[in-house]
Amino acid sequence: MWKSFKDGFTEESKAEEGKKQEKEELNSLDLPISSYVDPEQVKILRELYEKTGMDIKEVFENYKIDNLYKLTQKEYEKLKKRLEDILKEQEKEQEAKDKAQFAEFLENVEKGDNKFQNFWGDNLIILDNRVELIIKEGSPTLEKDEFGNSRYDIGKTRIHYEGLKLSFSKKHKWIEFGHHNSWGKGNIRFKNLAKWERIEEMIYEAKKSYGKNPIQQTVIHGDYVDDRDTTYVDDRDTIVKDSVVNKSNIGAGGKSKAEELREAKALLDEGVIDDDEFKQMKKEILGK
Repeated sequence: MWKSFKDGFTEESKAEEGKKQEKEELNSLDLPISSYVDPEQVKILRELYEKTGMDIKEVFENYKIDNLYKLTQKEYEKLKKRLEDILKEQEKEQEAKDKAQFAEFLENVEKGDNKFQNFWGDNLIILDNRVELIIKEGSPTLEKDEFGNSRYDIGKTRIHYEGLKLSFSKKHKWIEFGHHNSWGKGNIRFKNLAKWERIEEMIYEAKKSYGKNPIQQTVIHGDYVDDRDTTYVDDRDTIVKDSVVNKSNIGAGGKSKAEELREAKALLDEGVIDDDEFKQMKKEILGK
């Protein structure tokens, strides 16, 4: 905890020091404020150059300046528009490439392909009784936390369909794998959303073909909802709630519906469950 606080303080101090130096640099140029770019505009230019992957040094060469703050407002607007146009073209090209890759992927699936690779060279293999993940060195799945630890390892991970559960996130562009009551069994990142949505469907199909019950879960991850069934995953704190009736063990031992409802009401009165969970329990009990 101390290390985390210390690191946060250090980063904040560096950022403040950077802003201070930038302000001093701008003041030392003694330029008319209205005629030249301001710090926010400089930030926008730097972000555009980073997104396009172009070298910002070209600004100094093309405009014969040694400092971005010496760009005039007119030069800034012209440069900003050019970078935005380049970024739009890059996005169009990437979209066309994604569509072509998806078409090729579907063609391979039709041929019976069951091994899929992401942008970084990681592999996901769908077999008759399990899913296998092969994570390569340099994969974003191996990202380390502030203490230098990675949640996942390089190499192969086997996840059997018995007890398998998935969490598909559009927001983070990953598939998280869990087994029985725990998450963190495996993770694979992706870029082509359409392709990996189809792969997720194929995993469900393989799970069903294995002869077991389909994966029982609804996953909510920021902007994505998978409403196949009744389990809920909250991306903010990775809470997983199974069916409230199963969770409370109500219904065990051949109890009548009336007895089950009384037990559910008792849980509500004791504050063990909330109103929404009680309503869900009641619905499940009466629906038996």
